[in-house]
Amino acid sequence: EGLDLAKKNGAFLSMDIYNTEYTQSEGPKRGELEEFLQKDRDIAQVQRDNFRKAVQMGIRLTLGTDTGVHPHADAPKQLAVMVRYGMTPMQAIQAATWVGAQALGLEAEVGQVAPGYAADIIAVPVDPLADVRALEHVGFVMKQGTVYR
Repeated sequence: EGLDLAKKNGAFLSMDIYNTEYTQSEGPKRGELEEFLQKDRDIAQVQRDNFRKAVQMGIRLTLGTDTGVHPHADAPKQLAVMVRYGMTPMQAIQAATWVGAQALGLEAEVGQVAPGYAADIIAVPVDPLADVRALEHVGFVMKQGTVYR
């Protein structure tokens, strides 16, 4: 019902489906309670199945994370999980850029590499359309014409 409403109203959804990997691998090391870890396991597949349904329904999905659950540097790991659960690599990249800009009402300023846009660019070792995990290994970032390493 929620997905139908999102589709009907043109809502953007931000669904974190990576956090379970982190919680399940790091939670026991951090002393997370077993009840918490079990609840995370119980809802993980339902959450991911709903993500797949949202993709199939054409609902506008943005890259979202529960950053705070995992380190900020892990945010790009969400992209590979998004692909595993129904998106193409291009759709996942667009969720993090163009669709995200639309959700924020900034599509006239950011979200694509085009004249007049504030295009920040990253370099990765391989084509992310062939392997979206390449976006987990950024070689450099160019922001407003300045390269940061």
